[in-house]
Amino acid sequence: MYPLCLNSKAKSKKTKAAPEALKARIRVLEKELHPSSLLIGNLRTLPPSELPSLNEAWRLSIPAELSQRQEEFLKQKQQRYRDGSPLLSATLILPQNMNESLEVQIQLMNILRANKAEITERERDLLEMLENKYGKIDKNDIEQSTETRVEQDFTNGGIKREIPVDGEAVLNYSVIGDAVPSTSLEIQSAEERATDDNKEITKEQVKPAKEVSPLPYSFSLTADVHVPLTITASELMERCRKRIDKPAEFLEIFDERVKPPTLPEIPQMEKSLPEKLLRPTPIIMVESRKEAHSIELQNYCYNSTVALIRGLTQTLKMDLSLFSTKSLLEIAPNHEVEIRSQYRMSPDQNVDHLGQPTWTCHSTRSYTTIAHYAQYQAQSFQYSLKEEAEKLRAASAKYGGSGASTDTGNGSLKRRRATVPEESQMPMKLIKFGTNVDLSDETKFKVQLAELNKMPSFARLVAACNMLTHLGHTVYGMNTVQLYMKVPGARTPGHVENNCLASVNVNIGPGDCEWFCVPYEYWAAVNEMVEKRKLNFLKGSWWPDIEELLEANIPVYRFTQKAGDVAWIGSGCIHWVHSTGWCNNVAWNVGPPTPTQYEMAVHCHEWNKLNGYKSLVPIQHLSWQLARNIRFSNQKMFTLVKQMLIRSLAYSKMIIDMLSFYDKPIRMHPRQKGEVSHYCSTCE
Repeated sequence: MYPLCLNSKAKSKKTKAAPEALKARIRVLEKELHPSSLLIGNLRTLPPSELPSLNEAWRLSIPAELSQRQEEFLKQKQQRYRDGSPLLSATLILPQNMNESLEVQIQLMNILRANKAEITERERDLLEMLENKYGKIDKNDIEQSTETRVEQDFTNGGIKREIPVDGEAVLNYSVIGDAVPSTSLEIQSAEERATDDNKEITKEQVKPAKEVSPLPYSFSLTADVHVPLTITASELMERCRKRIDKPAEFLEIFDERVKPPTLPEIPQMEKSLPEKLLRPTPIIMVESRKEAHSIELQNYCYNSTVALIRGLTQTLKMDLSLFSTKSLLEIAPNHEVEIRSQYRMSPDQNVDHLGQPTWTCHSTRSYTTIAHYAQYQAQSFQYSLKEEAEKLRAASAKYGGSGASTDTGNGSLKRRRATVPEESQMPMKLIKFGTNVDLSDETKFKVQLAELNKMPSFARLVAACNMLTHLGHTVYGMNTVQLYMKVPGARTPGHVENNCLASVNVNIGPGDCEWFCVPYEYWAAVNEMVEKRKLNFLKGSWWPDIEELLEANIPVYRFTQKAGDVAWIGSGCIHWVHSTGWCNNVAWNVGPPTPTQYEMAVHCHEWNKLNGYKSLVPIQHLSWQLARNIRFSNQKMFTLVKQMLIRSLAYSKMIIDMLSFYDKPIRMHPRQKGEVSHYCSTCE
């Protein structure tokens, strides 16, 4: 017992060495020294911070935590979309329930057989009905079907349910010899359940379980159509109905297994000198209103990759000053402007922070107002004037000594110009480019939009010969006007207009813009060069090296757009723009109703879908609108649109028939006037 006494004494000493006051102090210190408590304490000592103004809040960057949270939410949303709704698997459970009711009814039949001598007349009728239906089914068949169903459930998404077998007490009692169940209510309830199940089976017999031809493996807007164009809507609906009612007689209406879209084949041409690959840009001089509205000008633009129309705005007496920074500042000083922060470089040069040539175009996004950007644009111009004045004073002081030194001075100037690219390898100067200024508000910008209506019909924002006019809803930047506010060095990176539509760009001035364009046929070649540099053609920001394009045997158009010039960018033209002065530009898209433009738009829609890029123009909806509003005189255009309607109507009918077959409710969504098109979560 002595060691035990020692241990107890030691424990009592330990207790005295750690009084409650000391323990409490330790707890306080642990709490105060915890990192979270320090953070809270620091926050309490800091002075209360004021919320930033709305203008400052627009310019603040989004915290990394929120950005990461938004990305995670978007990924979860896309994953839920790919997994599908749990309701889609509900049809897999229906056969299970039917098989379970079959087992219950067979067990009920066995119970009634075992007690055949003591059952009532009503129960005897039920037994006779069950024997007629299930008399030839034995226990082995049930077990075999049960095993098969469990295996099917395992393969069909892992749905597993407990299935009662013959030895379990399904009705809360078991049969022992010829004993009658303890109460007739149990048999009565089982009888009611069997009757209900029998009704369900009878209902299923009305709609027999048959093989249904599945929906098309894929639905492509470029699929070949296998029905004549003269087919009526009722005949098409009848043929679609056979997919459910008579699968053996159903014939494909369009190709249901179409290969993924590919970019147009690169034209085969011999290796040319760079001078020949620099193609001259067509410049059209317009000197009268008759020329401006002539069909020849329209057809020439429709058939051109790019064209520069000079004198059009002067001939039509358009007041371009309405789009100047000063005018916009008076109308809408608080209107939102998207800002792109870029490094200033020469037009045919693009280098990274180390001065190495690259195709990556640095361009970060923020937002401000017209008032703030107007102030920046004016300050940039004044600062540039000041720099030029200082350069002139320095040059006059250096070379103004004697006439004999003029040649020497000119020679040194030439040498300076020649060495400019070497001196400006490091892009040190950051500039701001005001882009995507929305001018769609017809109340606020009524005068400006009315001025643009003076344009010829083929280049007008709203015109019968513009397919986008028939869309029926607004697509910002395409069938609305957008303004671009520029300082020298502002860049629009390489891109193709959404859905390969044509576009019109008017330089308001006073400065110039330099354009680079590549024909649509060389999209695959440019795309390959972009991907080789680990950039994305559709989603990335890239600035091609013109010398590398010429070395790859890709033709390039290069031209200068002066104040008042109208640049027509043809369907599918790849282009990028560099401002060489202070200027504003207005631009919008047009959809020429030509077979070439329509085919490009459809193909681009499929290419965008393959690459997970959102097409702003809903092609199916556009086709229905065109069929409703336009009488086509071009036979090829008529054929293309009619085939699109056949595909669209047939596929919609197939989906509705399939949903009806599986008793899935369809909730109609009537389209409201001006309602935009809806996209799935992946494209949105």
